[in-house]
Amino acid sequence: MIISIVNQKGGTAKTTTAINISSGLVKQDKKVLLLGMDLQGDISYALNITNQEKSISEVLMGEVLIQDIILQREGIDVIPTNISLADVELSIGKVENNSYLLKTYLSVINKNYDYVIIDCSPSLSLLTLNALCASDQIIIPLQLTVMGVNGLELMLSTVEKVKKILNPSLKIMGILPVIVDKRKNLSKEIMNYLIEMFSIRIFKNSIRANVKAAEAPSFGISVLEYAPNSTSAIDYKNLVKEIINS
Repeated sequence: MIISIVNQKGGTAKTTTAINISSGLVKQDKKVLLLGMDLQGDISYALNITNQEKSISEVLMGEVLIQDIILQREGIDVIPTNISLADVELSIGKVENNSYLLKTYLSVINKNYDYVIIDCSPSLSLLTLNALCASDQIIIPLQLTVMGVNGLELMLSTVEKVKKILNPSLKIMGILPVIVDKRKNLSKEIMNYLIEMFSIRIFKNSIRANVKAAEAPSFGISVLEYAPNSTSAIDYKNLVKEIINS
């Protein structure tokens, strides 16, 4: 199964979620590929992947084979990314069927994995479209704020357009509330609003706000490795079980 972690709004813990879902799946004995499609290269930074000679950029340009650039971190197979993706997006802009390039390259290896997790950029770019066209399902991380809800409406509109034109089989696995402070009335109000207004699954296991999740990338590891007993780690472990049972 190929799952994109996507939201057009920034600051929704997409990279943190992609890494920790991947780590949690590996701990459940699943074979996992984690792919960075973020223009800022956050996956590489957060997993301490430095000075890599090749990344997904060269794959999309047809310069290297996708299976030749896979690295390992915490038992996860990782395809790194870097800021050169911005140049790649410009280069592939005129390529025929350019929304399906990632799907084509992943088709070579995706059968080797139980899950492929894609970390997307916080924008509706050609690279994000590639991720959505390659994916079976998406997870939308969401902060329980007014701006977060506005971003969700835009994201859902985008998904419907992609389903209609590019990938009819794309499904939303669920909305994942992140950086949640359950003590705040606003969080509760927005959660109730989501339940009332959107006929979309909301994961039972939300991700609580916790400083350990923010600290972990500085050490180049997931929060499941950095602070396995923290609330964030516990939340991601429970989320992974929910994903597996989906």
